[in-house]
Amino acid sequence: MSKRTKLIHEVVSVADRHDGSQQHKTNLREIWDPYTRFIYQDLGISPKRVKDIPDLALKLYSHLCQASGMADGSVHNRTSGVRVVMKWAGKCVDHMTNASLGVPRRDRNGKKVPPSPEEQVAAHERVHRIHEGAALITELQAIVGFRSREGLLCPPDLPAWYRAVADGASTIRVQRGCKGGRLREVSVLEARRPELLSVLARSIEYCNRHDGRLLTGRGGNLRSSLNSLKAIYRRAGLTGEHSSHAFRYAYACAIARQRFDRGQTEHEVLAGVASDLGHGAKKRLRFTLVTYLRSLIDRFARVFRNGRLFMKAKDIDSAAQGTTAGRPGPIGPDGTQASGSNADADAHRG
Repeated sequence: MSKRTKLIHEVVSVADRHDGSQQHKTNLREIWDPYTRFIYQDLGISPKRVKDIPDLALKLYSHLCQASGMADGSVHNRTSGVRVVMKWAGKCVDHMTNASLGVPRRDRNGKKVPPSPEEQVAAHERVHRIHEGAALITELQAIVGFRSREGLLCPPDLPAWYRAVADGASTIRVQRGCKGGRLREVSVLEARRPELLSVLARSIEYCNRHDGRLLTGRGGNLRSSLNSLKAIYRRAGLTGEHSSHAFRYAYACAIARQRFDRGQTEHEVLAGVASDLGHGAKKRLRFTLVTYLRSLIDRFARVFRNGRLFMKAKDIDSAAQGTTAGRPGPIGPDGTQASGSNADADAHRG
């Protein structure tokens, strides 16, 4: 067994001793495979253990990823995957921030365009002409905000969901394919309840005719099925800002409007939408707003000013009066924020 293989085995062993979904652990191995190849082949060093890897190696690797044209978000994912395993292995990584590694700040502002109801119908029809099961997945993505993986893995739950929605349930429980293994309750769009019942019924009927699956890749496993689904989406023109993920944006905006119509506050709406999308109801509120609800951002003007989400009543009142000194400033074109008392000056100069 080579030294690099032994190091990969240590990475897998360290990851298995910690909490997290199996998919997350698989992702960590996929991140560490090219990283260890870079260490042993490109740098020509042979560390025996994870904690023996020099700090400079990660900085050089991040520069290589950027020079190769990798997106900033992908570089962030790789450096984070390396750091988390190094920390688990007993190495101090507190000083190895993305800033110290020279990785640009990640722009988390939403890049997709929520499709209108007419655009959704047109997209479903284009996909249906290629593959009926894939079209059913796109309909589920639009009506209940599923991820592609969740749509592929949901067939065993379809009958239970149909019964629940038919009985008037306000949520359905998603428990397969969830990111990070986080199960969640997804709110039903009341205005689209008949459509949801229709797509669930058609999905059940389709699965009964196709071995209990909506789509199966050539390899017969989840990875090949995901690849097949992505290929179908590309053929149907669901790419870039109009990719299938845009259906989640459309669902997020629709469920936010439903929550506003029911009298919920801005914070309650954000927490509810974040929970519906599987992002957690507390830690990802700002992310949910600037990513999925960007087209509705004017409705959050009372609590979101100069790039900052205000949570406390006194801060909301201060923001309304314009007293924002010392607080984070507006989001720049690169997704970064000006900070401190210079934020307003920077905004005026811009």
